[in-house]
Amino acid sequence: MLHTDQIIAYFLNLFKLQCRDPDIEDDACQFVATSSDPVMEPVYDLRIQCGGALKTRRMSIRQVGEQIESKSTCYKVIYDDQLVVKIPPKPIRSFKAYLDHINNERHISLKLAPGVQCLYPSLSTILTKVPGMIDNSNLSSWDLEEKCTRLLLSNPRMQNLLKIGDSFVFFMNLSRNVFFNQVIEQIHEEKTRVQKEIIKNAWLFDHLDSFETIYGEDQHDVFFSVKGLYKNFEKKIDDLLSRSDIASLLPEYKKKEWFFSILARENPDIDEKAFPDKFIDDARRMTVRLMAAQKDTVSNYRKTVKVFVRE
Repeated sequence: MLHTDQIIAYFLNLFKLQCRDPDIEDDACQFVATSSDPVMEPVYDLRIQCGGALKTRRMSIRQVGEQIESKSTCYKVIYDDQLVVKIPPKPIRSFKAYLDHINNERHISLKLAPGVQCLYPSLSTILTKVPGMIDNSNLSSWDLEEKCTRLLLSNPRMQNLLKIGDSFVFFMNLSRNVFFNQVIEQIHEEKTRVQKEIIKNAWLFDHLDSFETIYGEDQHDVFFSVKGLYKNFEKKIDDLLSRSDIASLLPEYKKKEWFFSILARENPDIDEKAFPDKFIDDARRMTVRLMAAQKDTVSNYRKTVKVFVRE
């Protein structure tokens, strides 16, 4: 298994622990790639059947730097926080050796601070994400690490939470570093992300199962109401095209692009020079009337996508 798949499987298991259901079977857990945009981190849906309901969440992962045999391989992961997962070039199977490595890196970081800000691994980066394991509400970072160390020494089985495969790996929290806040800002650009989600997932309205997998099994009313709204839009656009005798100018996929751009509150990509002015004006008026008449359908779908993006 590649490092990437191993790391995703690790966080899928962490998600399973966060679901707090001891009866979840391994075959009820899966991950699915949802984005292969070469510019952004690849995004994955983590999916778990839990108590008759499908629970989902997303994570992203990207390798940082080149993979060199003699050096650790690092991956940037967004899962609740921004993390770096560092896989050593040779497996570390001794917990004492693992702790020594962490303490050495922490010591170097403290020596360089505050002039140089360094990332260093910590036990608490991951252990605080395991429900009921560590209460960090009133602890300093140093005391929190000491508490994690004592817990792992007294409960060796819990040390497996820090392993991928049969080797300990290192986890670092990026959220304390100022320059990584740029990524956080992108996450919080809610309006833009909702718009992109609506446009990107137009294809879902051809597949009810896929729509419900992403947005929830209780969202079939939203699916059918938006699908009906699109059919109405398509019919009215076809009528306008026929009246203007330009039906051949607008292929099927372009109608869908226009419709979902409008749903996303973006201006549709229309080459106005290719269409008569009257058609453009009539199409705009028709769209405004149609969206106003079906404002509940439009509002419910936008809310559904907004909830999904926030989660």
